[in-house]
Amino acid sequence: ICSSMRRWRLERRMRWLLLAVAVGLGSGSSLCEYDRKIVVGTVQTLSGQPFNTWHLTRAYRFWAEYTNEHGGFMINGSCFHVALQVRDDQNNATRRLVLLKELAEAGAHVLFGGHTTGTDDLALV
Repeated sequence: ICSSMRRWRLERRMRWLLLAVAVGLGSGSSLCEYDRKIVVGTVQTLSGQPFNTWHLTRAYRFWAEYTNEHGGFMINGSCFHVALQVRDDQNNATRRLVLLKELAEAGAHVLFGGHTTGTDDLALV
């Protein structure tokens, strides 16, 4: 199977997965006033070789926008909207770890990984 076909299939799966998560988690009322935000950070390879993960970034942005447009998260009567923060590691493992730590120290509540983010990277944060 050619590379573009694999990428297309992966993007399609990611859209459905994130849509399912957004529908399941972003189930608050659209009339909800946001009380707080949940900061979601992700470090992706947006530049650099041999590949980039722009498709994951697009999927994460879609999920955040969809969730916010549909009321965000409702937890114990408080509404939370998603604030997505994306960083480019330029396909550099050292830079990726530094950026993950910066996101965590800046108050990110959740860190989403990319293709090249291993559990070891997240465990070090």
